[in-house]
Amino acid sequence: MPTVVVSANTGADFGGVLDTRIVPGAPTTNFSSETTVEVDAAGNCTLILFPTSGITGPVTVSAVTLRAAATFNNGTIAGSVDRILVSWTNAGVTWNTRDGSTNWGTAGALGGADITGIGSFSFDATTPPAVLKAFTGFSLIATVEGWINGTFPNHGLRIAIPSGAGINWHSAEGTDGLRFELEI
Repeated sequence: MPTVVVSANTGADFGGVLDTRIVPGAPTTNFSSETTVEVDAAGNCTLILFPTSGITGPVTVSAVTLRAAATFNNGTIAGSVDRILVSWTNAGVTWNTRDGSTNWGTAGALGGADITGIGSFSFDATTPPAVLKAFTGFSLIATVEGWINGTFPNHGLRIAIPSGAGINWHSAEGTDGLRFELEI
């Protein structure tokens, strides 16, 4: 399979990326129009959907890199990446609901009906912050290959951190060239 990039950045092979954050302290608020997304130890999580329907399968994926750009220098952070098991809408998702009316199985997409673990990540948010950098420590190969080949539906990823300092990343509505990117 040739290398393709899925991103909201100009020049990507495939666009349409959706991202937002869900916040336990604002359980009925939708944040999808903001220019940044956030994760922190208070429970704020980032949801990202990289459309893969334009990529024709079956394929064997040999490498996947998830990149983001921090909005400030906050050292190296660690957290978890989960595959979301249920559909959600960017315009309606909140801490409590997947689409503005349908509740998550567990608020915050925290339960086994909502997510399945992929792995733990590390992200280097040291100087310079406004540069696309790769997440490390986990593999998205099986997840992305499953999305493309139709093994399971693509409902995106949930990113969270259990403790420590939080971080903001540029969102799909943020600065061009600094938005989330998935290289397959």
